[in-house]
Amino acid sequence: DYEGHLLALSRDQSGKTTKQLFEAYHAASGDKSYSTFHRTLKHLEKGGFLSLRDLVKGQRGRSTVVVYNNEVTTLKDF
Repeated sequence: DYEGHLLALSRDQSGKTTKQLFEAYHAASGDKSYSTFHRTLKHLEKGGFLSLRDLVKGQRGRSTVVVYNNEVTTLKDF
């Protein structure tokens, strides 16, 4: 599914900006818009699967870095 694909992509490319991650997603034949992509990342962050961290780059603006959460617990952990 779409969220699983984004989660796997963010795991493989943890530490990249959302723009870099979207470009990798689009290169892997992703068909969703950037807005949908970003909303899904926010949803995964709310679920505790990853973190979105804002970086301020002075006058150049800001970027958001995606960091995969390696400590996600699943039912298999119990």
